[in-house]
Amino acid sequence: MGRRLHALAKEHNITVGLVVIGKLNKDGASIREEKFTNIDLAIDFSHPDGVVTNIRKLTELGVPVVVGTTGWCTEESEQEVTALSNESEVPVLYGSNFSLGVQLYLKIIEQAAASMGRLSEFKASFHEVHHMDKADAPSGTAQTAATIWKKHVEDTATTIEYGISPSVKPTKEAIYITSQRIPGVYGEHELRIRSPFDDIRISHTALSRDAFAAGALKAAHWLKQQSAGFYKLEDVVEDILRKSDTR
Repeated sequence: MGRRLHALAKEHNITVGLVVIGKLNKDGASIREEKFTNIDLAIDFSHPDGVVTNIRKLTELGVPVVVGTTGWCTEESEQEVTALSNESEVPVLYGSNFSLGVQLYLKIIEQAAASMGRLSEFKASFHEVHHMDKADAPSGTAQTAATIWKKHVEDTATTIEYGISPSVKPTKEAIYITSQRIPGVYGEHELRIRSPFDDIRISHTALSRDAFAAGALKAAHWLKQQSAGFYKLEDVVEDILRKSDTR
């Protein structure tokens, strides 16, 4: 992702002034004032274990952050990042997937869930496939999609379960996300809706990493115009598309 961001930056009128290598940034060691003097914004595609530390150090330096790393955003970490942003008056934007095509996929899921989520005969499940080096499973996009569906399910006791263990019998109440890791796949996501009479599939396949890089660069332009706060891409993507196309 770092290489693709670097390659596409010029097309989006962005100059890359600094590259921080993950293995040299343990505990945020490379995020120092002298390195970030002329840096207007940071884009983080790193590792989930270091994201909150990176955000903490960047907001202390007054540097807005676009975060594309997944697997770190829990309720607790979201509260911490929101507080960091508000205290420092530095905006932070997180996206579980910066592909604008994926954002359309999520919007379609929202519409399908609003129409069918409360109908007991329809049962939803999610499957995602990524490359072997992806650090988290299930993907953040799959979790976002399942959460969207869950909002529209009548039974509030419904849970989201990750994968199916051979020793556990699946329940009717749970929404299941299954994951697969194989070489050379940039990202595949599918919602499958079944009833006794239907099999409906809504899917998205990423053809290259450029989709994620281009979306993150658009988001960078947008975030520079925002006030303090913790933003999520799915909530602001339409505004980003309206305001951030500088080409």
